[in-house]
Formats: sequence, structure tokens, C-alpha cells
Amino acid sequence: MDSFRTHLDAYLNLFTNLQSLNFRYIATRDTNFERAKKVFHGTFQRLWNPDGPSGLLQYFRTRRTWDEKHYGKLSNDDIAFINEGKERFGSQELEKLYRRWCAGEITENTMRSDSLKFRTPSEVSIIFSTVNGQAALFERHPHCAVNMPVKSSEETFFTGDFTPDFSSGSR
Repeated sequence: MDSFRTHLDAYLNLFTNLQSLNFRYIATRDTNFERAKKVFHGTFQRLWNPDGPSGLLQYFRTRRTWDEKHYGKLSNDDIAFINEGKERFGSQELEKLYRRWCAGEITENTMRSDSLKFRTPSEVSIIFSTVNGQAALFERHPHCAVNMPVKSSEETFFTGDFTPDFSSGSR
């Protein structure tokens, strides 16, 4: 699941700019489907949690420290978090929410509840599919030597079995 987590993290900024996300998980076996489902949904639950370690409230607090020019209180990680947060939380609606929160017009509890309507993507689903054959295209075998075919001038056609054997989707 580490490579799946890495994949989700690599595309998280893209995902947060979508209104909805229908993610397709394709594998040659269904052995990791349940674990992948938990990782996938867990990623978005953490993403949407305003009180989480990378959540909206932490972004607001860190950004306010920056805006008030208390740079000595910020670590390099905090500065990186502010830059990432500008992409992730950069909508006009959240900017207005930030300004109201800084001005003391709303409490943290109000900010938490108001932020729920601005979470993106607003809906996520994961659909699992299994495909027949050619496991080497989907799996890594680090202890086996890879024999790369030499290019030839003659034309060849793939005769493998890539017929889909779709399992029911999980949302």
C-alpha cells in the first residue's frame, strides 16, 4: 500500500482542484482491494479534517503567524506548509473565511462548520477492477532480472489476454 499512498499524495493537489473524483483501481488480483479502499477514503478524511495536522485550522494559524510577520516562530516546514496551503486552500471562499476568522468575526467552531461546504473534491469514490493476464505490467519483481526484447524491424501483434473482468464498484 506504500506505493498507492505515494501515488495518492503525488496527485493530491490535482484532486483538491476537482469537484468530484471517481478513482479506478486496476489490478490483476483483488487481494488488496479492501486495504486500498481504507487508504483511499482515509486520505480524504484526513484532507477534509479542519483539525488535522495539515488541515485548514493549522493552515490558518500558520498563515496568520506569517501575515503578522512573526517569522522567527516559523520553521522551514511551516513555510513549506503555507506555500502548499495556498494551493490547497486558495479559493476565494476560504480566503474570505480566513479574513473573517483573523478579524475575530467568527470563532474556530464556526470556521470548522463553514469550511465543510468548501471541501474539495466534494465527493469521492473508488471503483475496483481486475484484468486478466500480463501481471508484469502491473507488478514489480525487484529480485528478477528483466529481459528487455531487442527491437526488430518485423511487425508483430500482441496476442495476450487483456479482456476486462470487472468487479463491482465500491463507493
